Amino acid sequence: MKTIQLITFLVVMNLPAKSQRWQLYNSYYEGSYKVYTTTYQSIDLQIFLFNQSDSDIKVKYLATQPSSRFYQLKRRKQILLTCTAGFSTSWMSNAKPKGLTVEKGRIINRVLQSSMDGLVIIHNFGNETGRLTVIDLNYPIVYTGIAGQIEYDLKDYYDRRRFLRWVQRERLTLFQTQVMYANQEKGFSNRNLYYGDKALRRFLVQCTKKRTRYQAIINIPEDPLELNYASTLVYEFLDRSGYSIESIVNLDTGGKNILYAYDDLEDFIFKSEKPLYYATNLIVYYLD
Repeated sequence: MKTIQLITFLVVMNLPAKSQRWQLYNSYYEGSYKVYTTTYQSIDLQIFLFNQSDSDIKVKYLATQPSSRFYQLKRRKQILLTCTAGFSTSWMSNAKPKGLTVEKGRIINRVLQSSMDGLVIIHNFGNETGRLTVIDLNYPIVYTGIAGQIEYDLKDYYDRRRFLRWVQRERLTLFQTQVMYANQEKGFSNRNLYYGDKALRRFLVQCTKKRTRYQAIINIPEDPLELNYASTLVYEFLDRSGYSIESIVNLDTGGKNILYAYDDLEDFIFKSEKPLYYATNLIVYYLD
């Protein structure tokens, strides 16, 4: 276990967008896990930032029996954060995740949903553990490995079967959702910012700053917003804070709006109103 570094909560004024500051709530494990609260364009943001250069911080996706499996993991590991991630086929707690879903090579749902244009792939072994690959399904998927370059077009039935065999062989985890930004493919689309219903929003972000890679869960806890507008807000805030954004994906809130964040003493930093047993799937960050 790493030395715990505690930093006092900083109170700063809300500044204009171009000089926006992050308000550090606390920092744990020598700065590998930081929690920020801030206001941008009059919208409150909670930012849970994980340093990916720290190999002790891992991430899992629990696609089945998430509540009981979470508590099993919590008995063995130091939990940093868990929240709902993928969408569900119904409101029931035993509902299947919606869209293509695989957990450590085991196919949970093989139906590719046309309404969701992205896949989040989580690597599970060795130095790759916890690394994310975000795929925009509007483009072919290209991997480069020992066997050379392999390309899959998941809209093609036979390519999709070939892709799933590869996922099973490598024991990868993946779930389907909406890709809001992907820097290597479509970039960021600002069209129709105010389309659709307003809801509480949460995003999984990959970004870099000063050659350090981060994953972040960015939560908008109090202000219902349209999806395009909320993701644009997050992009602008990170960009103006000096981060290079690799990807932004949407996480489900809806009726399963669950987020539990812990400090180094396993006390709650934040706990949503919905109990954990409502969850149909969870993403979990923990210290190995």
